[in-house]
Amino acid sequence: MGASMAMEDAYVLAEEIATNENYQAAFSKYEARRKPRIEKLARHSTLFHQLLISRFFSGALQSLLFSWFGGPSYQSLVRDLIHEKP
Repeated sequence: MGASMAMEDAYVLAEEIATNENYQAAFSKYEARRKPRIEKLARHSTLFHQLLISRFFSGALQSLLFSWFGGPSYQSLVRDLIHEKP
């Protein structure tokens, strides 16, 4: 996801610089467009990390959670993130 986010950042920043003569306005608009998406991805990443290190979710329960995250629910999350406008 990190490489994808970097590509999206470059795209959005280039678009804002191309459509705003004032670079400060371009940076402000870039930040406003990117912040919600970055925060959403950070929340999902944090949750996944907490599940990975949790002692409560160990063994078979952890395997079950990973199969759920690797299954349709996780695929749906990734699909939504990919198809969301950068």
